[in-house]
Amino acid sequence: MDASVQIAGKLRDVDIIELGSGDSSKISFLLDSIPAGRLGSVLYIPVDVNQAAIEGSTKILIKTFPGLQIHGVVADFEQQLNLIPGERNRLICFFGSTIGNFSREEALRFMTDLGRIMHPGGMLLLGVDMVKDRDVLEKAYNDSAGTTEKFNRNILHVINELAGTDFEPDLFDHVAFYDEERFRIEMHLKATRDMEISSPHLNGSITIRRGEAIHTENSHKFTHRHIDDLASAGGLEIQSIFTDRNGWFSLVQFLRGA
Repeated sequence: MDASVQIAGKLRDVDIIELGSGDSSKISFLLDSIPAGRLGSVLYIPVDVNQAAIEGSTKILIKTFPGLQIHGVVADFEQQLNLIPGERNRLICFFGSTIGNFSREEALRFMTDLGRIMHPGGMLLLGVDMVKDRDVLEKAYNDSAGTTEKFNRNILHVINELAGTDFEPDLFDHVAFYDEERFRIEMHLKATRDMEISSPHLNGSITIRRGEAIHTENSHKFTHRHIDDLASAGGLEIQSIFTDRNGWFSLVQFLRGA
């Protein structure tokens, strides 16, 4: 029995809250496992900073799952968990290993905040990317298609738009490596030549020398000890850990006790 079927079999009269919902692809697996006769008792609450994404996924889900109630919330879930409505039991879904983008301290604080908004009997489904062989990790972040490289360089395009800077992304090399002591992938952009970066919001310019790197992102990986720490921070119990055949990714089911 897969995770969605095992979990959905217990869902009735529940608010399903998806943090960082994006499109409808992830939550559809869970909703598809809920018997049609129970969908009317489920309220799905997608939480995202992008209103267009919520509206687009709502249209798809209403057509796919007749009877499902949906109440979208435009919010930054890291800062605005208090905006999430509902008084019933909650199933909070935080998929996609997004928690790996937090520092360890931030992740623990976030779990504490989640525990505070959960009622006794409420559940949390959390996706985490597990620690694995260094070669496997580094190949994933240095993929031959250059997908991660494009994502990393795009950060400079976004900064240019927001701050009016004149970064030239093509003048930076994508660098990604695994730090075994910190259990994390680090991503950097390394300058291939000396440059001066200007912005209308700066007095003067930013000097970047060839070989200097901008630390753009961390992606933390998890062990079972780390999962135990998350449970403890939230005051939660670990009910089940679903994983793939290689043990590379885990979906952890937590329960809020009485």
